[in-house]
Amino acid sequence: MILEQLKEKMKESMKAKDKFTLTTVRMTINKLQQKSKELGRDLNEAEEIDVLTKEVKQRKDAVKMFDREDLIEQYEKEVKIIEQYLPEQMSEEEVMKLVNEKCQAEELSGPQDMGKAMKTIMPLVKGKADGNMVKECVSRVLKG
Repeated sequence: MILEQLKEKMKESMKAKDKFTLTTVRMTINKLQQKSKELGRDLNEAEEIDVLTKEVKQRKDAVKMFDREDLIEQYEKEVKIIEQYLPEQMSEEEVMKLVNEKCQAEELSGPQDMGKAMKTIMPLVKGKADGNMVKECVSRVLKG
């Protein structure tokens, strides 16, 4: 479980006196624990990945809005720490290949099939690919 790995990383960071990593890991653990409390049970791995994916997305979105280099650098470092606990991300080529295969298999051919395609593909790439990239790939395939 990811939560256990994060707790181990927290201990390592304390021993190494790595305050930045410690703070990032603690925030991430807190988010996982909040979600667990909200659901009233322990999270499964898919739910943990979902929480971490949202944390990464929030930080990446924040980086786009910042002008200050120090804040951008801080958020980018936090993203790198959190991403260590996520499954390996799919490349754009891998996503395009999957989109092509699924659109052909489902006989999806035009922009009107965008919703159907996204509904089919997103569960297959959850936690492994950025939703915006998937949307772009589906859009390109369906435009022809």
